[in-house]
Amino acid sequence: MENHNKHMRSKATLRQQAEDLLKKRSLENPHSLSGADSLKFINELEVHQIELEMQNEELLQAKEQAEEAIEKYTNLYDFAPTGYFTLSNTGEIIVLNLVGAKMLGKDRSNLINSRFGFFVSNETKPVFNAFLDRAFTNNGIETCEVVLLADDKRSTYVHLSGTINGKREQCLLTVTDFTERKKAEQEVKLKNEELSELNAQKDRFFSIIAHDLKSPFNSIMGFSEILVGQINENDYDGIKRYAEIILESSQRAMDLLMNLMDWTRAQTGRMEFNPEYFEIIDLIDENILLFDGIAAQKGITINRILPPKIPVFADKEMLNTVCRNLISNAIKFTKPEGEIFISAIEKQTEIMVSVSDNGVGISKTNIGKLFRIDQNYTTSGTNREQGTGLGLLLCKEFVEKHGGQIRVDSLEGIGSTFSFTLPLNAIT
Repeated sequence: MENHNKHMRSKATLRQQAEDLLKKRSLENPHSLSGADSLKFINELEVHQIELEMQNEELLQAKEQAEEAIEKYTNLYDFAPTGYFTLSNTGEIIVLNLVGAKMLGKDRSNLINSRFGFFVSNETKPVFNAFLDRAFTNNGIETCEVVLLADDKRSTYVHLSGTINGKREQCLLTVTDFTERKKAEQEVKLKNEELSELNAQKDRFFSIIAHDLKSPFNSIMGFSEILVGQINENDYDGIKRYAEIILESSQRAMDLLMNLMDWTRAQTGRMEFNPEYFEIIDLIDENILLFDGIAAQKGITINRILPPKIPVFADKEMLNTVCRNLISNAIKFTKPEGEIFISAIEKQTEIMVSVSDNGVGISKTNIGKLFRIDQNYTTSGTNREQGTGLGLLLCKEFVEKHGGQIRVDSLEGIGSTFSFTLPLNAIT
């Protein structure tokens, strides 16, 4: 613009000079110019014309350079990796670039005169309002972090940096998207939670191995030593009772070892899910037979409330672990001469297997701890049998692997019922 004004002044000056020269010469010589004077005058006009053409060329070059600079500035402004906004002292958008419009999810023309705060989430709006107040009050650069809610329901985490122009009427705002960084921070948090869970599992294993596994073996070794001593002395009184204790301790140790092996295989991905067709009633009966001797030692009666057949399509090894643990727990926490009821019913969309006892029961507070490895809840059985809680964790994992659910209903001093379901779409 400045070059253009200079060119116009130069053109006017040259024209004026030419007109003045022509007028002067006309006054000095009212007669027609001589041939030499005419040639000289024409020459001067041609020189001025060449000068004008050169100046016009310079002006065109300057114009092209200015347009090129404007285009570069526009591209830098519109397609910068950050959003640029100019806000009024009341937070209205005066100017913005294309990136800023994209952040807000609307056309740029529709955002002019809109309040920037309208696009700030309710949770972070107080932060933005305080930021804007500081920006117009202080002289330095103010910053904050807020969440923008675009028209397409996107949530964007942004960093705002604002400064006031010289007249203190407008806030020049830079908006930087750090959503990916925020997501990365959330992923790190989830990984830390997973690591905490793994550490809890590790600590749980150490606790099981160090205490619960040692206990039954101590019983086996101790009572075996007593048996050897009595046999050597031909004292056969109490041998049967000691042998039964050794058998029970061996059974507890075997159950624990099997659960540890299953849990390790499940957690390391070495336990494959291999469903097949089989009769779940046969599987339940096999487990009842397995525990008949142990139940008889406590005078416990196991009652069957089972239909003749229920075919299932499931992983037989996993369901065997579930039935074994539920029946074992029922015997453990049922008082001598008590009863256990094992039932199975086929519903419209699922089958449900339940193991009920009239034992010690579980409080509501402790029920929530049963299926969590980070909650160390164990209790002794009615004959001081020790448990780890690992079996119920396996039951939950294996049942959910089939798409079913496991639940417990219990009253302290009354008894407990553990039930698991298998959906029909995983069975037939």
